[in-house]
Amino acid sequence: MKILTSPQKISTILFWYWLLSALAFLALRTLGLRNNSNNFQDLSTDPGLTIAFTLACLSLIVAVFLKSLTSQGFSPLLRIFLPVIFIQQILLWNFPGAAGVGLLWWNRPRWPQPLHHQISTWVFYPALALIIAASLLMWIVQVS
Repeated sequence: MKILTSPQKISTILFWYWLLSALAFLALRTLGLRNNSNNFQDLSTDPGLTIAFTLACLSLIVAVFLKSLTSQGFSPLLRIFLPVIFIQQILLWNFPGAAGVGLLWWNRPRWPQPLHHQISTWVFYPALALIIAASLLMWIVQVS
């Protein structure tokens, strides 16, 4: 139960969850392409695989941002990032990811404050806008 109250451990688990699940999906797709002698263009016509591929790429981006925002402590940018990613995980039906983000947000008072930002705000806000736009697009495609 100590894991549930340690923000550093929760962020590490979330990072590896998003990274490994995305890499596992991409590796399985690559092996499937090699075994079936299909090319990537043939798979892009399947909407389900296209959505899953986009979500795997989004997971990689979110994992990298989480790692860079939590490497020095609780960055003030996480006050914006965590609620947005929580909503994104709910919309994309990734409930384990949403639970992890919720635990991380709940334990934020236990996190040490960093001395400086690890990510420039000039990089953070456009990347967050890209994550939001792509997530909303994927949610609309999934719902319709």
